[in-house]
Amino acid sequence: MKFDDLYNTILNEVKASPAQFSGTPVTPVGNFANRPLDIEPGYDAIQNTINQKLAAKPKTVKQYDKGQNSPYTRGEFDSYNRHPKRPHYYIKVGDGPEHRRVEEEDMTPEEIEAYNAGFEANEKARDWRQF
Repeated sequence: MKFDDLYNTILNEVKASPAQFSGTPVTPVGNFANRPLDIEPGYDAIQNTINQKLAAKPKTVKQYDKGQNSPYTRGEFDSYNRHPKRPHYYIKVGDGPEHRRVEEEDMTPEEIEAYNAGFEANEKARDWRQF
């Protein structure tokens, strides 16, 4: 493979996954740190790109409580049943089967975020009830 082809291949991989590419130079490792003098000048740039991709940390996905009647689950449920997006959830009251609805104005920002994440996850999955 010619140098230009290799460079373009790696460049396209980086462009396809920018979240995995930090853009911060890293120290060459292993045999690449002591490259022979007869290798083309662009070799270091390609190896540096490879090292950056290897050193990049994967993006972490926020985890939400997905228990029954949690804000996340209520968001999924509303999306599944094609209800409008209105953040809310239910809390159990006492030992009986009663639940109290917690409206958006009484929810914390984290609870609203969890509801919206559940709603959007179901919308993205396109998992809707068939009427």
